Amino acid sequence: IETCRARLAEAEAQRRAYDEAKRAAENAATATARAAELNSQVAAWTAMEMALSPSGLPAELLARALGPLNKALDRVHAESNWPRVRVEDDIAITADGRAYGLLSESERWRADTALAYAAANVSGCGLVLLDRFDVLDVRSRSQFIRLAMAMDAQTIAAGTLKETPGAMPGKLQAVWLGG
Repeated sequence: IETCRARLAEAEAQRRAYDEAKRAAENAATATARAAELNSQVAAWTAMEMALSPSGLPAELLARALGPLNKALDRVHAESNWPRVRVEDDIAITADGRAYGLLSESERWRADTALAYAAANVSGCGLVLLDRFDVLDVRSRSQFIRLAMAMDAQTIAAGTLKETPGAMPGKLQAVWLGG
């Protein structure tokens, strides 16, 4: 009986060890499956983060949009002989490489005008509204008039002048608002 009891105790200990090993294997399999699932989620989130980062998909979309805009800005530069305005990849606006914030008031007006004509060209809007063209000196005003006549957009420009402008060339019309 003692021998049988000893064998029984040994068999029960083996069964407990087997059950414990089986439970550990099942837990390890569950943990491995969960780890694999979490790893695939981390990989998906990492891929999404990279796609949505500034250098990912937004940069690609921005590059596609900026190409035509900068090409239209090149046309404005060619027509006006004003500084070449660019919209950089980081959306910074420059005129002949100088940051927009460093430009004088009239240089900013010319940059804004170039951007307005480029946007009207790219969007197909065909209308440019400008105010304060009086910040330009006389020579630059003549350049602006030539630019307005050369561009494929209806232009309405407002400014404060000392006297009524004389006869305007071509399709230009001056309207004096007095009083």
